[in-house]
Amino acid sequence: MKNVPTPDISRITDHTEEACDRYIKAYKNVRNLYDRMDLNEIARILEMSESVVKEYIAIHEEFNKKEEKTNDGSKHE
Repeated sequence: MKNVPTPDISRITDHTEEACDRYIKAYKNVRNLYDRMDLNEIARILEMSESVVKEYIAIHEEFNKKEEKTNDGSKHE
């Protein structure tokens, strides 16, 4: 994903930098387990609700779709 500094994310989202760092860390943890485990296992291991894990997976899949379009020369949405 884009390398946007945490202070900028914090300002844009109106969340604290600490909260943004937590969200980023949680996303990365879900992303790292996504190819090896199902949603229920990820939620249990990371002690997150299934709905939160689903949100991180949706973000990951959306980002991958955009990356694929970029890499195959398609127009950006």
